[in-house]
Amino acid sequence: MFNNTMIGGKHIPEVLCIRWIRNLPRKEHRKALKDLEICIKEGLILVKPKPSSRHLSLNPRRLDEIKNIIK
Repeated sequence: MFNNTMIGGKHIPEVLCIRWIRNLPRKEHRKALKDLEICIKEGLILVKPKPSSRHLSLNPRRLDEIKNIIK
């Protein structure tokens, strides 16, 4: 999401985020899904409910923390 600049008002369906990580080995895929939920709970990723599914974007107020995690 960071590389595609999905920050703040620009969001993407959760299904597409999960598709990005589906090619990982099974254990890494499960860990990535858990990490995604942890990031949502901590507020690093914002959730916007839509009628069809949830949409996700990075929290612009916590962008420095996200950059540090990526490094």
